[in-house]
Amino acid sequence: GRCGGFGAFLKTDTGYHRAGVDVVRDPARGVALATRLSAAASLDFRGIYSHSGHAYAASSREEAAAISDQECRAAAAFAQRLADAGVACPVISVGSTPACAAADKFPGVTEIHPGNYTFYDRQQVAVGGCQEGDVGVTVLTRVIGHYASHMLCDTGSLAVSKDVAPQDQAFGAVAGHALLLQSVSQEVGKLVVAGTMAAPNPADYPVGTLLQIVPNHSCLTAACHPVYYVVEDGKVIDAWHPCRGW
Repeated sequence: GRCGGFGAFLKTDTGYHRAGVDVVRDPARGVALATRLSAAASLDFRGIYSHSGHAYAASSREEAAAISDQECRAAAAFAQRLADAGVACPVISVGSTPACAAADKFPGVTEIHPGNYTFYDRQQVAVGGCQEGDVGVTVLTRVIGHYASHMLCDTGSLAVSKDVAPQDQAFGAVAGHALLLQSVSQEVGKLVVAGTMAAPNPADYPVGTLLQIVPNHSCLTAACHPVYYVVEDGKVIDAWHPCRGW
């Protein structure tokens, strides 16, 4: 690489088919592009990057692990093609949350990017990437009203996003209670009893009751908040401030 140049990676498609050069079907095209990047005076070619987003469609951990293995082997094989063409490829980066969570070996690569493994979420539970007890983030909400069809809370789309969970099409679930966040508007959300979809008993949840909502997609949920409070044994022990901007 060249000191002072813009660091550049070649986005490769190893099976997801969303973006990047398809290095399985047309590796020669990938080699040609990597060669141009490596030769560019203003760039420092760092390596290749792949995202196994198709692991989200896996029906089991075994299937997700197989997708991870295929991705690793495809990326490593392409990196070898680059080496054979005289193009140095220092970094071979692969991964997605469900693929990395299911695999324990990553043959031939130098780096994995396992997505939201720091927090996990209900989406990861649904695809078998983790268990419910592994989810490490919730959104604190307050009960603000009771109605015939639902219980109202002060958590809306600006607090949890509008991603729904594949297991129930809800916008979140309440930790420790059989309650689902059935719908959200910008600032508030409707909570119902899981299964019956009926309004919760007001006597069980007086106005002002604090509840914790387990998010469907922790990446988008975390992006909604300027600070993350770290809780241990019911007490806040730290506050983390995320980096913002691009």
